[in-house]
Amino acid sequence: VCAAFWQAHSTLYGKLDAVLLADEDQASSEVALDALLYRLSRIATASGPARIQLVIPNGCLSAQRVAARCGFMRCSDASNELSRFQRLSIGSSITQSSWPGVRRELSAVADMLFPEILPTFLGGSLRIGLENKQGKQFEIDLYDLETSLSPTVFLLSGRPGVLVPIKPSYANELLGTSEQGFLFTKHQAVVLHERTYFCASRNVKLFEKGTAVVFYESGKANGRSAAVAVARVKISTVVSKRKIAPSLIECGVLDEQELSEITAGQQLAAITFDNVMKLRRPVGLNKLRELGCVDGSNAVTSRGITPNQLQRVIEEGQRTSG
Repeated sequence: VCAAFWQAHSTLYGKLDAVLLADEDQASSEVALDALLYRLSRIATASGPARIQLVIPNGCLSAQRVAARCGFMRCSDASNELSRFQRLSIGSSITQSSWPGVRRELSAVADMLFPEILPTFLGGSLRIGLENKQGKQFEIDLYDLETSLSPTVFLLSGRPGVLVPIKPSYANELLGTSEQGFLFTKHQAVVLHERTYFCASRNVKLFEKGTAVVFYESGKANGRSAAVAVARVKISTVVSKRKIAPSLIECGVLDEQELSEITAGQQLAAITFDNVMKLRRPVGLNKLRELGCVDGSNAVTSRGITPNQLQRVIEEGQRTSG
């Protein structure tokens, strides 16, 4: 349906320059393109921030549209046959302590200067100042910046989060957090940029646009009783169990029968999230208790966590040793 080609060694230098081709007569082409671009971002950032550049034939209009939706910007040197799109990709969450190193790596692969000190989170309207190497300054919304640098979440001082429980089997299918990779998956959600998590409608207030979400895999059925991934809320809405849009179900891992059994009521909260990042090391229940993220309920329902708790959980999850 679609394919990308690049020189494998280029990723060692923080670059991935690929030619992207697609058979857009296929009904599944946009889903396949979304999955392919998500995979490219993970490959490119395996060793740190990277610049991804795509060369796409002008006849592949869907491919260009999907690329733009995934944060790619069209370059100015298009020809009659080909167009180039590019963006930076970080591949990990940003904390106050990790930002200086990430900023240096970004500067090495981009013509952009990022602020030395990250601002305090002031809500969804926060804008961050940037400067190109010609000295031109401009500002960008935090949400748009994360999309342009995806996958990433900027865990700014003052930015709260939410701890979300998920069963082990659903975590593997929705987040791709299992230690053993899939040969075949039952659901397409795990390879897409955007995915859907369903929960009780009373919890929808926790999931405002841009909220940082930490997924906690429960201990049932050989689960790890640990935080295993982080992501970002894109849209949250309350929906009727009888009128759930097929697109939401296709981006999730629950079938209609399972959805009907989540709660006794007739409504659910459908949380669309993106920027999914597996933690390098799961953060266990005892550590979450130590940080004050979990009480006697053992994380059986979604709950808000403070900015400091969010920072500490991600710092623990991104440590490579110790």
